[in-house]
Amino acid sequence: MRTSGWAVWLAMIGCGGGHGAPAGSDAARGSDAAMGTDAAMGTDATPGADIVGTAVIHHVTESGTVDTAIDLVQHPVVAYFEDSPGHFLSYAATASPGGFTISGLPAGPFVLEIGRSVIVGGTAYIETSQRTIDASWSEVGRIDGVEASGTTELGGILSGLESWQTGDQLIATCGNLPRINVQSAMPAPDVGSTMYTSGELGALMLSATTTMPLIDGSKGDQVWVAQARVANYNAGEYGRIVKAVSSTSLEEQDVVGTALVATLADVPQTSATFTWQASQFGAVATGLAVDEKYVSQSWGASAALVPNEYAVGLFAYTTMDASAADATPTVAYGDPYPASWTRLAYASGFAKSTALQPATWMVAEPLASLDGSTLAPVVGPATALEVGGMAATNPLIGVGTSPIVSWTAPATGTPTSYEVVVANDDGKTATIMTKSISVTIPPGMVASGHQFEVTVRAHADATRDPELAPFALDTTFAYVDTTSVMLTP
Repeated sequence: MRTSGWAVWLAMIGCGGGHGAPAGSDAARGSDAAMGTDAAMGTDATPGADIVGTAVIHHVTESGTVDTAIDLVQHPVVAYFEDSPGHFLSYAATASPGGFTISGLPAGPFVLEIGRSVIVGGTAYIETSQRTIDASWSEVGRIDGVEASGTTELGGILSGLESWQTGDQLIATCGNLPRINVQSAMPAPDVGSTMYTSGELGALMLSATTTMPLIDGSKGDQVWVAQARVANYNAGEYGRIVKAVSSTSLEEQDVVGTALVATLADVPQTSATFTWQASQFGAVATGLAVDEKYVSQSWGASAALVPNEYAVGLFAYTTMDASAADATPTVAYGDPYPASWTRLAYASGFAKSTALQPATWMVAEPLASLDGSTLAPVVGPATALEVGGMAATNPLIGVGTSPIVSWTAPATGTPTSYEVVVANDDGKTATIMTKSISVTIPPGMVASGHQFEVTVRAHADATRDPELAPFALDTTFAYVDTTSVMLTP
């Protein structure tokens, strides 16, 4: 079965947050070690050099980037040193200009906990031996955004549409703010119409709420609305942008709502020809999810102010055929967005199972290099996934709340690192970054009475090194997930 793929046009990537400490940690049990007393220094190991970290949040906007120092109260940073098997000592960071310092930690590898807000990935644990670390990360949006006091709709009265066809979409986004929407216009214009007027259910963009800021053109907020539709390529169909308009003067009225009145214009089209190794991706997908129900494969391109954060699609194709044949698409696509945005071309997909999360994969490169290139797997999935020493291919009971997760390196490609995500059925998650092939789930992340699953993501990044800069953003990367079945402590 072949469909034009709109769902992949949103690339809100990140993992949920969680809190805790490495296995056996005194900090996790609230002992003296967590409070920086002598118990936290009760080791005969010689202290190594101070850990010096850069810690700023890059608030990226259309008019530039504003850096703010990370609040170590809101985003705690703690180092854990294993002084004996299964026993960890904690060393809290102290604030320094633009970062943090951790003193007294013995020489050797340690685990660094960095607390982040859920919206940008949640608390992360990084296994490292580095003493100079950049723990900064980027967030989309102004720091002076005003949140709505209640639901505030952004509607539209749009003219200049290309004659409306069944299956057309409207895509609205604002680069300065984390708000985006892809939808079939509601109510949809009549087929052949060149006008769109939103009704009560026809908001162009995700509504401003008590957690979403209001659009304010006087602060540099630029709103884009694009019309996308299905087009044909030499082996099927895909979605692309054909018309667009932007506004720099829109000012949303709190609760009252606002309508964007504008006329869309033609978007110049660019062409690209590339090879999609669908059969190789299909082979990767086989067995990613133990109780696999179906597989989806996609290719396309996206644009975003910050790579992979609230990205909007330029063109996209999706098929539910795991055995899709290799293809060499020639596509034409429109790109109305600012030149300062990052463009990525990708091939991606997922294997859906009855587990909490699908096993996904992606290969990405700069869109500028897509023409003439080949999208093919760069790294394969981790194999032989075990939790608590037992194969995670069948439902397991009694694995405990802090089991060891281990796996075998992929047979294809060479991972640069792994990311282990523990997802509880109550929504709590933990993310652990490592270059090893085993980790211990932090205590407190798995609770008795709750089932959970484990996903091991094998990364192949061009430049990112999680030991040095765990939250750095790459524009050439690949990853593949291996997902367990549901597990019971």
